[in-house]
Amino acid sequence: MFRRVAVLGLGLLGGSLCRALKEIDPSVDITAFARDISRLSAALADNTIGRALPMDELSPAGMDLAVIASPVLSSIESLKRLLDHPDLGDCIVIDVGSVKRPLVALAAGHGRGGRFVGCHPMAGSEKSGYEHSNGALYRGASVIITPNEKNDEKTIEAVDRFWRSLGSRTVRCDAAAHDGLVALTSHVPHLAACALADLAAGASVDTDIEPFIGSGFRDLTRIAMGSPDMWADILAANGENIAGGIDDLIEKLEYIRRFIKEGRHDGEGRRFLERAGAFRRSIG
Repeated sequence: MFRRVAVLGLGLLGGSLCRALKEIDPSVDITAFARDISRLSAALADNTIGRALPMDELSPAGMDLAVIASPVLSSIESLKRLLDHPDLGDCIVIDVGSVKRPLVALAAGHGRGGRFVGCHPMAGSEKSGYEHSNGALYRGASVIITPNEKNDEKTIEAVDRFWRSLGSRTVRCDAAAHDGLVALTSHVPHLAACALADLAAGASVDTDIEPFIGSGFRDLTRIAMGSPDMWADILAANGENIAGGIDDLIEKLEYIRRFIKEGRHDGEGRRFLERAGAFRRSIG
């Protein structure tokens, strides 16, 4: 579909996208941009990208597709630079970030905003960096597409086909609704994992706690190892939704605490556990 592709940021998501494209069609021409181009040497060495350029030289000239794959605050800056660029032409711009409203709002207020289509692949890992990239990362994953009011259907459909060509399932959603839902399913869970890890870290000051840690704790807290830089940007960009989700989680924990303290663990407590377990099983 897209013969010349620019990728801004070559970490886990950007690197995996480049690998996936090359697996589908090795002749796709990929140029990667990064603040530190030394980080692109491995991708050059294995021929995943054809050129590595510093972000100061960012240009969409001659590109069919530009993919912004950096933390959300720098993604906003990059989107503005691309939309302002005199050589944008017919290049379509997408991103892969987990907060959509700031970027969609920027595009909606820009004269060339129709060239940008917000995207969020529900794929990733607690690991970061190109060394952990994987051409199969997007296969079977949902990709949420958040159009803005200036997009035409042809552009949205081109982006939709692009993700489906990588083996993803696509869903369209309003940006504000997306940010609210993802706060619940991704952002608050990440912070809950960090909170549990931090609680255990406090207990480990005076005790060797590692022998007491089993697979449940490791499963629940795995995502706490995610990139602090990426997550600090998410907290800044989606703070209102995240704070609201934390309030809801606190309310749920207080509900659990009440039925335990009041001795209702075998009635109400059991029904709660059954209800939560049934939902979790229903989503696979």
